[in-house]
Amino acid sequence: MSARARPEPAFFWQGLLILLPVGVMAAIGLTAILRDKAAVEHQARQRAEEILQQLTPETGRRVLSELAAFDLAGQDWFQHERRLMRADVTARMQEPEVHANLFRSWQATYPDLRPEDVFPDRVLLAGDRGPAKGPGYDQPPRPPEWFLALTGEQRRSWDALRQAEMSGTNDARLDAALKGFLGLNPAVEARADADLIRLEHGPARGSIRALRSFAEEHRGVMSESGVPLSNLALAQALRQAGSGPDLAGVLDALVDESLEGQSLLLPELLNEARALIAQSPRPKELLDPAEKLCSAQARLARIAWTVGQLVTPQEATNLWVEAFGRRWFCVIGKFGEPTNAPSTNGGTAEVAKGLWELHVYPKAAIERASVRAIQAARVAVPGYFSLTAELEGEPLDVGGLRPVRPGAARVLAEARDIEAISGGPEWVLRLCLADPARLFAQQRQRTLLFGGLIVTSTLAAIFGLAAARGAFYRQLRLSALKSNFVSSVSHELRSPIASVRLMAESLESGKVAQPARQQEYFRFIGQECRRLSALIENVLDFSRIEQGRKQYEFEPTDLVALTRQTLKLMEIPAGERRVNLALAIPERDIQTLATQPVVDGKAIQQALVNLIDNATKHSPQGETVTVGLEVREAKEESRRPEAGGQKAEAHPSSFLLWVEDHGEGIPAEEHQKVFERFYRRGSELRRQTQGVGIGLSIVKHIVEAHDGRVLVRSAAGQGSRFTIVLPGWKSETRKGEGRGA
Repeated sequence: MSARARPEPAFFWQGLLILLPVGVMAAIGLTAILRDKAAVEHQARQRAEEILQQLTPETGRRVLSELAAFDLAGQDWFQHERRLMRADVTARMQEPEVHANLFRSWQATYPDLRPEDVFPDRVLLAGDRGPAKGPGYDQPPRPPEWFLALTGEQRRSWDALRQAEMSGTNDARLDAALKGFLGLNPAVEARADADLIRLEHGPARGSIRALRSFAEEHRGVMSESGVPLSNLALAQALRQAGSGPDLAGVLDALVDESLEGQSLLLPELLNEARALIAQSPRPKELLDPAEKLCSAQARLARIAWTVGQLVTPQEATNLWVEAFGRRWFCVIGKFGEPTNAPSTNGGTAEVAKGLWELHVYPKAAIERASVRAIQAARVAVPGYFSLTAELEGEPLDVGGLRPVRPGAARVLAEARDIEAISGGPEWVLRLCLADPARLFAQQRQRTLLFGGLIVTSTLAAIFGLAAARGAFYRQLRLSALKSNFVSSVSHELRSPIASVRLMAESLESGKVAQPARQQEYFRFIGQECRRLSALIENVLDFSRIEQGRKQYEFEPTDLVALTRQTLKLMEIPAGERRVNLALAIPERDIQTLATQPVVDGKAIQQALVNLIDNATKHSPQGETVTVGLEVREAKEESRRPEAGGQKAEAHPSSFLLWVEDHGEGIPAEEHQKVFERFYRRGSELRRQTQGVGIGLSIVKHIVEAHDGRVLVRSAAGQGSRFTIVLPGWKSETRKGEGRGA
């Protein structure tokens, strides 16, 4: 029964044991890195929710408190302007200080807003008919209801009255037309309009006192053109007063008119009065507050009219409008008996039956109130967060925090507070991740650190795997080569020893009696002993080379004599293989070869012996192995100064010692492999030539120790030529020196 063949070792499991732990660690590390980032974001979301819980609902209540203070400041400003319009000269001179004290804190809160630009901020609305009280008028003016309600006969009589008024030449005709219209029993407003015509063109014409009394009595009554009758009466009084002493009374009436309401005509009357006041004993400061208040109430009326065009109080209680270059937040609140009305945010709010109060806040005031409310909460917001706010869908600039474009940052937490402000507007606070790089800075550092460790470990494992794999297969090859070497050495030693033993036993037993036969046996025993000595010497030299103990003795050597001696020494082994040896030295090189290079002669001879032995083993019987020696001249003379200042001596560039055979040749891919230790072509079991595979390795080491090189020129089926190239000269300091391999 034959023994089972031992399987060839495989590197798979060793490689798996190297890579598996690293792969597991890399997978765990990558999972930990991904979870670390998710954990950081989760912590940021929790932190954002905690911050918003601290900010709401107190922030909304603080905003409501700020807006209530804003309303109170508006009332104070309105009353202050009214006092300025009614005060005498002495009191008005004291008002600036009162004004400064009154609004000092408000202006510190809202430094970018002037009171006259935002106050007054409240007005009453009557259902869907626009403002019911205060600064309201139609734009453009339209005919009043009394005019639209005139009957046909009243309309004709009214037209006759207007024609008589415009003619202005026949007082009797005007008086008759007036009596005819009043006789038709028109409405009270129509009678008032007719009375104004009587004052302007009748017997009382020019009575400024009567015009002032009429304006005060009929304030709020509209003419057929939609302009208040009080404005028309005061316009007539202003024209009649001119710059005379009655101008002061007319100015007082205009001030009272601006306090009670606004119209399209009132600003023009104030401008006309300002042109006349330079000649009046009353100071011009009288009209400043009147014009300021007139302009402010006109602005509020315009905003209220805009609100009326968009919604009615029953449809919505809160909205944003654009007017006078600002965004205004309009809150429609209850006034009087409450009832419920829907809000734009989907809830309901209590409003009054018939009358609603409109509060108007500039966006800047809302934003400032929001900032103060957030600051009052004393909640620290990390720098990687951006706090944004919305009121009824309108983004607010809460200032001082990191800005972020809408949609550019990820929302981490959101809080809504619908009950904070009267009327139920939706107050929304959001915390967004505005600076991810700052949030994930430490996590990124950990990622880079652990990622670098993972990559480094993986690369180290890969390089280690490659190195281990290379070492593994090199060890396999070396083991195979050593096995071949042992087999070769055993084979090389066994054959000659067996032959020597057989011949010695034959001679000892007297079986060989003929002297000639005995002499042949003695010669064969000597030959085998020499071969064994050469083999053992090669093995010993190889061992010394491997251990770094090979020593060389450099001295001037006659290469011609050395070559001839070696050739003569190898004639016997070559003759036994029936191979001829030939020496080739060109005649032109004989003179140059007189120069003796400094080499180790024994080592060079050993290298040459190995090359000749290798050539004869691979040459067919009857072929010739040629040994040659050539000199390669330098292109430029290399000169070495001689002692005593003598002339420099010229030296060849190199010596070429070559051995050429006509054997089977060596393929090009194996030219370098033949110099490797233990390498032999083919299998040891099928080898046909002697040797252990260390001869050429020894040759290469010897030549390189002489700073030379070995060249191979060969091809399959075309023989081989090995050339030893030695440098042309060595420094004499090396003569006789020993050098380790």
